[in-house]
Amino acid sequence: VISEKKNLSVIFDAAPVGMMILDQNASVKKANMAIYKIAGKEIVNLAESKRIGDIFDCPNRSLCKGGCGYSDKCEACGINIIIKEACDNKKFINNKDIEYSVYVNNNREKIWLRVNSVPIIMNEKPHILVIIDDITGLKRLQEELKDSNIELKSTLEELKMAQNHLIQQEKLAGIGQLAAGVAHEINNPLGFVMSNFETLKKYIFKYKKMLDAYSELRKEL
Repeated sequence: VISEKKNLSVIFDAAPVGMMILDQNASVKKANMAIYKIAGKEIVNLAESKRIGDIFDCPNRSLCKGGCGYSDKCEACGINIIIKEACDNKKFINNKDIEYSVYVNNNREKIWLRVNSVPIIMNEKPHILVIIDDITGLKRLQEELKDSNIELKSTLEELKMAQNHLIQQEKLAGIGQLAAGVAHEINNPLGFVMSNFETLKKYIFKYKKMLDAYSELRKEL
């Protein structure tokens, strides 16, 4: 039994995601290495019960007279809201994404955390196992993909407009070619008629002269 507990403790500490065990008062009883890595700080002594704000260096914890989780500021804290819900209702919390502020190289930086919780029994008392994963890289990738999709949609709209413009140009060019063809077909017979007017005038003149001669001949008879 002792060996199994030791193995479980090793697995707990070496887990790649952040894990904490909290009692029903939301006091942290145990936290693994990944939690401190996410929080961007050194391991703290948990000999005395700590609150979430102590682990994550909540910027408002000094304003909490009753401790982390007991001030108006805590009502806006994403982690505190989830922890309170898990402790009060003793239920599973699945994949709740929250934005949180932590210290990175002595500077506060916004990160995204995915929080899950599982009610467990430890030492015959109800506790909450809280699992926290840093999904900041995933969120940034999603934002980049979102921006890329917006850019692609904009490019697609521009391409559609250009395509419609080309189609209109092609239609106008087709109408121009059709008009030119019709004009050509009309001009061909007109050109033929106009080119033979002079010849027709000559024939009419000769025919009129012949008729005049015929009229003179009849008078003499």
